[in-house]
Amino acid sequence: VHPLHSLYGGENAYTSHEYLVALKKAGFKVKRVLRSFDSVINFAPYTEASLKAEIQQRISKIPLFGKLSRILNIDILYRSLLRCLSFVDRRPGRLYSFVCFKPEEQ
Repeated sequence: VHPLHSLYGGENAYTSHEYLVALKKAGFKVKRVLRSFDSVINFAPYTEASLKAEIQQRISKIPLFGKLSRILNIDILYRSLLRCLSFVDRRPGRLYSFVCFKPEEQ
């Protein structure tokens, strides 16, 4: 139903909730949901290094954060920002990964 969906290559993307419902209906138990910035496997088209460089470049333009990024260890700031981004960035097309298992039927 997203207005841009017709412009993409027929990827048939759904919301994370719809995927979770489908997985549960198929009998899977969801152990963990990896949001967009929770794991490098969802960073595409970025790599870990390119995403870190992009974030560092962007925060260096913000007066307070720019100073903090030079004072603090960038890795600590980077991990904190990724955690926040995973919760706030809900734009369509964000990647999610699901870690599931299917209990053995008896």
